[in-house]
Amino acid sequence: MSDNLHTFNDEVLEQDEMLADLTALTATVNTNTGNITTINNLNIANKFAGSVSSGLKTLIEGNDTDIQNIETKTDLITISNAINMDDEKALRITNTSKNSYPSGDATKVGNISVSSAVNLNTMNTSITTNTNAIDAIEVKTDNISVTQAVNLDTMESDITTNNSKITYPSSASTKLALIGITSSVNLNSLVTQSNANVSDITALENAYPRNTILAWYASQTGNIFFDGNVTFNWDGTNRQLRFFIQNIASNQYVTGGVTISKYPSSGIQISNYLSLGVSTAYKYFTGSQVPANSSYLNTTYNLPSYTRAVYWLQPFSLSTFPTYEISVFVGSSFSYMKIHIKKYNN
Repeated sequence: MSDNLHTFNDEVLEQDEMLADLTALTATVNTNTGNITTINNLNIANKFAGSVSSGLKTLIEGNDTDIQNIETKTDLITISNAINMDDEKALRITNTSKNSYPSGDATKVGNISVSSAVNLNTMNTSITTNTNAIDAIEVKTDNISVTQAVNLDTMESDITTNNSKITYPSSASTKLALIGITSSVNLNSLVTQSNANVSDITALENAYPRNTILAWYASQTGNIFFDGNVTFNWDGTNRQLRFFIQNIASNQYVTGGVTISKYPSSGIQISNYLSLGVSTAYKYFTGSQVPANSSYLNTTYNLPSYTRAVYWLQPFSLSTFPTYEISVFVGSSFSYMKIHIKKYNN
């Protein structure tokens, strides 16, 4: 009880303080009462409905618009870890101060058009591969000469058509296999030279007699020489030489004869007009046989063993017909003879 005892003065002071607090409280209550009085339903509706610029609804709708605008931007940002934007800003400023973009590069990039993702490493590999392929193709195309447009499809079709038309005979292949050639040859030049050689040979033949030498069985009958003008034939039964005029100008005579050296006599000889024009029968050198089909045998001029005979045939007055001299050497009349034919061209 002693703790609750106060002096009178102390109680007066406490009462004064309580009165002061009560006065202040009354003033505050009055102020609040005035403020509450000023608040009415219309003011509250205005605040919520936004009929004034400071309306709560207006503020909320404005905030919604701002939030949507922010969301539109943040939707474009992809982020999977926490980022300190102050650090990012510092890094950007640092990198900006380090990196510059040359105008020349800007010009180059400006000339590049790209509409999708491109892997430059893949492009580089492909370009290298294509370059090698192009080099390989160029090795082949360097061997091609062309001065105008060529349709290879048409060429292929034409070649196929020509292949079906053209065959290569085995006989021609055999001939070519026998030809040896080690350098280029101008066939036109060869033909020209060959023609010149033929002319030279003809000139030599005209200048010198053409010699034909052969062995012939004395008792064998058959042709021993032919040159297109005359055929010489051996009569093995009678062992005499005969002739047959193949080609001569009309109404042209051929003269001739034979000289025979034989054992044991000194020999015999005869010469005469022999024939006229082209023959139709074999004729002897031993008498006139002018009709074309005449063939008169004189056995006196049969060649025995150990005999040498020289026959000759000469045009009467024709300069373009050859002259012939035929030597016959007989060992045994039942063995081989040697015959030497000389042809004198004009």
